[in-house]
Amino acid sequence: MKKMIFVLSLMTGLSTFGKEPITDKKIMIGFNIGTSANTAYFEDENKNDTKNRTKVGGFGGFTFEGRLADKFSLETGVGFVNKGASQALGDPAVIAGDGKIHVVKNGRNTLNFQSIEVPLIAKVYLGKKKIFNVNAGGFFSYAFKINMVSSGKDVGTNKNVSIKNDKLELLGKKMFNPIDAGVNLGFEFISQKGFGAGLKLNQGLVNGMNKDFFTNVGLPAPDKKMFHTGVQLYFIAKF
Repeated sequence: MKKMIFVLSLMTGLSTFGKEPITDKKIMIGFNIGTSANTAYFEDENKNDTKNRTKVGGFGGFTFEGRLADKFSLETGVGFVNKGASQALGDPAVIAGDGKIHVVKNGRNTLNFQSIEVPLIAKVYLGKKKIFNVNAGGFFSYAFKINMVSSGKDVGTNKNVSIKNDKLELLGKKMFNPIDAGVNLGFEFISQKGFGAGLKLNQGLVNGMNKDFFTNVGLPAPDKKMFHTGVQLYFIAKF
């Protein structure tokens, strides 16, 4: 009898939980998953050069949102994002690795920053139903793995070649800075059942190039800083 009462109580609780609109909740947990367009932007660079280095990546993560007022909340969480850039090479181009040198056509260099990211976002909900929000905030990320993939079609063998370089360092100094932090701005739709979609712009503010890499080997350090820029389109689920 006690077991039956417990099961009925649990079912009643779950039923009530499911009927409660997400807009009435004070605390929400959830996840985001989607795709992103990323590039590496250099100081004083024109927009066309930046577009030529755009690459598509994926991201996803868990979120925790607390409503501080009827139409205002703060959100944080943790997620994975693949930042970086991808640039087409001229024909012919030389790529090196795996103990060989390849002369290729349709060549491309793709830089991957596989990163863990932690955001802090303020959201303002709009309208009576509170299903739309505009949001802004900042983020911190750390790239636990950085690599460059060079690919193309070998002009001699006419076969596709792909070379992955995981050791972008020299004499103990890494070429790229794994740490990034910056700002973001976004817009979201979240239905009262807790499902929706969002669009977010990210701008890194930390130099992605490590000057010590160059000075350590007697090369002049780059006079321009590199910043990560991205646009994310994602699916939302809140509970």
